[in-house]
Amino acid sequence: MSQSSPDPNQRAEINNASIEGQVGQAGGDLRQIQGEVIFEVQGDRNLITFPQTQIIQITSQEIKARPLVSISPYKGLKRFESEDHGRFFGRDQFLTGLVNDLEQSNLVLLLGASGSGKSSVIRAGLIPWLAEKWGTRFVHLVFTPDEDPFESLYASLLNKYKQSEARVARQAGVETLTHIVKTLKRPEDYWFILIDQFEELFTLSQREKCDRFIDSLVNLIRARESSIKLLFTMRADFLDRLSAYPSFGKLTQRQIRLMTNMQRDELRLAIEQPAAQHGVLFEDGLVDEIIKDVQGQAGYLPFLQYTLNLLWETEARTSEFSDRILHITTYRQLGGVRGALQQHIDQIYDAFSKAEKLATQRILLKLVDIGGDEDSGTDWKPVRRRANRAEFTDALEQQVLMQLINHNLLVSNRQPQTQDSTIEIAHEALLTSWTQLNQWIQENRRAIALRNRLNEDVDRWQAKKQDDELWGGSKLEQALELRNDSTFTQVLGGFSPIANQFIDASMSRRDRQRHRTITILAGFSTVTLAAALIAFYQYLDAAKQRIDAELKALSTSSELLASQGNQFDALIEALRASKKLEKEFSTQKSDVAYRVISTLRQAVYSIREYNRLEEHLLSVNSVNFSQDGKLIASASDDKTVKLWSLPGQLLPILLKHEEGVVNSVSISPDGQMIASAGNRTVKLWARNGVSIATLVDNLENFLSVSFSPDSKKIAAASDNGTVKIWERTGSSSNWRQNKLLPSHQGWVKAVKFSPDRQRQMLASASTDGVVRLWNGNGELLHLLKGHKGSVNSVSFNADGNMLASGGEDHTINVWNVATGKKLRTLSGHQDSVNSVSFNRDGMIASVSSDRTVKIWNQDGSLFATLSGHSDKVNEVAFAPDGQTVVSASADNTIRLWRVQTQELKMFDKLVNKQNNGISVSPDSNSVASIQTDYSDTPSKPSASVIKLWNLNSAEPKVLREQNNLIDYISFSPDGQRIAAVLELSSYQSPNNAGMIASNDKGLVLLWNLKEGAVLQHISLDIPAAEVKSLRFSSNGKTVAFTCRDGTIRLWDLQSNQLKTLKTHITKATDISLGSNSNVIALSNNVIALSSSDHTIKLLDANGTLLHSLEGHRDQINSINFSSDGQLLVSGSNDGYIKIWNHEGALVATLKGHHGLVNWVTFNPDDSIIASAGEDGTVRLWSRNGDLLHTLQFQEHKAEVLSEVLRVEFNHEGSELISVDTNNLVVRWNLNLEDLKKQGCNWLQDYFTSNPKKGLNEKRLCINND
Repeated sequence: MSQSSPDPNQRAEINNASIEGQVGQAGGDLRQIQGEVIFEVQGDRNLITFPQTQIIQITSQEIKARPLVSISPYKGLKRFESEDHGRFFGRDQFLTGLVNDLEQSNLVLLLGASGSGKSSVIRAGLIPWLAEKWGTRFVHLVFTPDEDPFESLYASLLNKYKQSEARVARQAGVETLTHIVKTLKRPEDYWFILIDQFEELFTLSQREKCDRFIDSLVNLIRARESSIKLLFTMRADFLDRLSAYPSFGKLTQRQIRLMTNMQRDELRLAIEQPAAQHGVLFEDGLVDEIIKDVQGQAGYLPFLQYTLNLLWETEARTSEFSDRILHITTYRQLGGVRGALQQHIDQIYDAFSKAEKLATQRILLKLVDIGGDEDSGTDWKPVRRRANRAEFTDALEQQVLMQLINHNLLVSNRQPQTQDSTIEIAHEALLTSWTQLNQWIQENRRAIALRNRLNEDVDRWQAKKQDDELWGGSKLEQALELRNDSTFTQVLGGFSPIANQFIDASMSRRDRQRHRTITILAGFSTVTLAAALIAFYQYLDAAKQRIDAELKALSTSSELLASQGNQFDALIEALRASKKLEKEFSTQKSDVAYRVISTLRQAVYSIREYNRLEEHLLSVNSVNFSQDGKLIASASDDKTVKLWSLPGQLLPILLKHEEGVVNSVSISPDGQMIASAGNRTVKLWARNGVSIATLVDNLENFLSVSFSPDSKKIAAASDNGTVKIWERTGSSSNWRQNKLLPSHQGWVKAVKFSPDRQRQMLASASTDGVVRLWNGNGELLHLLKGHKGSVNSVSFNADGNMLASGGEDHTINVWNVATGKKLRTLSGHQDSVNSVSFNRDGMIASVSSDRTVKIWNQDGSLFATLSGHSDKVNEVAFAPDGQTVVSASADNTIRLWRVQTQELKMFDKLVNKQNNGISVSPDSNSVASIQTDYSDTPSKPSASVIKLWNLNSAEPKVLREQNNLIDYISFSPDGQRIAAVLELSSYQSPNNAGMIASNDKGLVLLWNLKEGAVLQHISLDIPAAEVKSLRFSSNGKTVAFTCRDGTIRLWDLQSNQLKTLKTHITKATDISLGSNSNVIALSNNVIALSSSDHTIKLLDANGTLLHSLEGHRDQINSINFSSDGQLLVSGSNDGYIKIWNHEGALVATLKGHHGLVNWVTFNPDDSIIASAGEDGTVRLWSRNGDLLHTLQFQEHKAEVLSEVLRVEFNHEGSELISVDTNNLVVRWNLNLEDLKKQGCNWLQDYFTSNPKKGLNEKRLCINND
């Protein structure tokens, strides 16, 4: 009988591990039939039918009755090969899809994470199946690209063909692969070509050879030979590299198959069946524990195989399988899947002498390369490097090398005694799983990248013997600096002799070039010198373009990291860009500079993570604050509890659990004790690290521990469904168990005392899906049911009236403690919620296997999502101040976050919501707004005042003139005056000359802001309601008004005369005066105004039409000249921004706003355009039309989007002021020096806590106080 879920008292085995295929003419859907277990896979015409691996139930006694095979059936870190197909289990369903893909196409690109099993499923699954199907007609070529992919192919061909036949691969041209097929393939043959680790084309292969090889692949794929199948395996994080090869990318984009994680039943097969074949069983519960340890972990398969192999070898060595059982205690002693590899390598490394350890470091770092762009610091990643055995010449290195090979940590492709063999690290997983190696790589990555790049160029130089292969410029200087670095020589072994020859030859060429240049310059004629100067400036221009490209790349990297939620690394990238910008004076005023500054501003004002604690070697399972907020305790799979000061400095106190992993840690409310829970023990420690007591239970694994509020009781949750409570009976070392709460039907994942000293309630959460509330006597008060699946965490609020619970169902439930009723459910996480915590204000922090931390307001609305962890997050806690959050993760780190981001400068006291009623001073320190008191009572007429707000103070200065309505205001360019248009009811002139205007005419006033007095005024010959806009000329000598009748009034402030220009344009809405807009000065003065026909008119000083600018499709809301008068920018209701030259030609159209554009303006040096939009954004553009950055207040504070009405630069261009419809003035900091200082100050705790790892980053902040 076939079952999908085996009986727990039985064990399943694979009866038929091979996949047999038949091809028939039919069609159908994918289905599984129990019994015969037949798969049918739909194709265009063909139906592939083959039996799935059958699962047959047999008893444990039958397995034990088999002959015992003591050799391990597990592969360790070695990959599966074709000969291993008999012990390769769990991938039948995935193989079904692959077979179908190959039937429908001649190409599959298999993507997956490192350690996801890509190579193994092809080598041990697909290839044996194809070999059985095609028999002698089957030819498979398998290779991994090296420095020359054509040579790698040639080596693969030698396994099938004569050397004379295989030599065709060495032609290394774009038609080579096609030619190989025509030359070597027999018509009846079925060829399968596997290019494994395809990403090594980009990390190891020479660029020229890589390009030609991919072109050759394109030609072969396009040939569409049905009997030739190509399959490439590649790490998914290298997919973006295909963008450099559009033809290849287009061919593969529809042929991508993702390597999915194994399902629980598949994992069970992969774990149990190899042992069952050898007559050995797993102890009950062990397989479930292993599956729990690996599920949700990236790249776990190599670790799983390694741990199973180590578990097998340990049992074989210690018990010789006397009971035919693999034991759970042995598994835990090894550290589980996460700890086994780390622990085993540590044992090997610790057994080495000091000299051998240094040799180990040199060997491993020679076998590492740095992928990505290490020069700019973006997107770097460690990858394996295949090295020639000849590189390891030192006798001690060779000795250690042999030991590492024998321990299966390194792989040699020939016998170790063969000098021409190549050496590589057994699996990429080692690069990140062994903490020591990962730290070495982090500390030396730039030196590694430079050394390896130099070695590649040395090889080409040796082959070509040409001087143009030698180094010069900054590359040579970096190599010389590295060569003189004693640490580089000691740790990485320095440069090889041939590399030193290359450097010396490069120096000689550099010196010869310098001497030649001096000689030539000395004999230059004037003409020749001029030509040389032109060439020199061309060189500078090229250098600037290169610098700009580097700055853009760094900014893009920062923005990408920010978009992925990794604000911490985004800030470091932005600081790296700003550091480079500071060195490049020629670039500091360019649009690229604003891109860098804007990116840094975003990073500074968006970040919440401020420190990383990275001393744990394995997953950090628990973290907690002391009640005085001065101490952090953390517990880890590495069997330790570590103590930290709140800024993040590791204290020299190490609390060790020899029994195994530590699941939970708690600091007593009185701050004097620390409790830690793990395998079978709860340990108590004094704050200074001295062991106080050990509470032991040999039958249980304790998952959670909590102190009572008076520090006199300890509760511990266990995996046998109980909560144990110990009570202090005297001194801190005397504890007795006084209660056992045994009511849960599954593991108790969490336990927590209420902070209420009077009631001393206790909450427990279990995998049975129930939260139980108990009183201080251990009596059950409430069963809280509301989660679907396991409940992982509970937390009381500050007064103990509410309880939050987090569950496997991705939700947080909030409960009323008194009634047991659910108050609300918080949804938003994408995976299991592992921990919840209240702060003193009632906010909730939650963490999840989705790798995020979320903070929720008291009402249940989401306040913020904090991203940055690279693996599931296990626990979260608030500091007592309620403003600091700490999180612990399976990525081995603890992270500290601030609830609030750095404060953005804001001002929220404005009351006017009309665009015409607001003006920003040129220095950006003041905003003027019109405030009108409307009245329906004749005895109390409506009146307006101008409020002049200094953005650095709370109270405004009020400008009032005799209870008249004010319609428009505008600052003068020097910021010393304000012009305003008044609707008159009456007005007495300042010199008491009597009434000067009636109520059907308007008046324009000019205030001196220093004294707050009217400087001068002029009467209009039209009502104020006819005025549509008000604007100063850029020299401050003229005030212009557009009017409904299409005229322009120009008020000459020196003569106090009003001039009317008849433009014959009706409904002009905005006006802009060019840089020379003194209307009595020059004939080339230009006025621009927008018209109701969606055009812009350029007029001379007499109102004569010069140009009509057509292009907008809706009302134009804003126009502005550049300071040099050469460009005009306009923004419209059609959502577009347009740039025009002074002759009226369209230069660029900018699209980015979602909705209408309210305002546009140039920065002081005209290199940048800022725009304000209905979509709540301020956008920065280059004058070429490129969007540089988007500023949005909502990235700092969650609230409804508000429309941005105005935006202005200050005189220096270092600050941008925006005003929105919520009367909010936001001051956007664009000051590079200040932003850099703020960013560096934010990272100070990180630099202090990580003196070695943070050294490179700290250099970015040198010279910042």
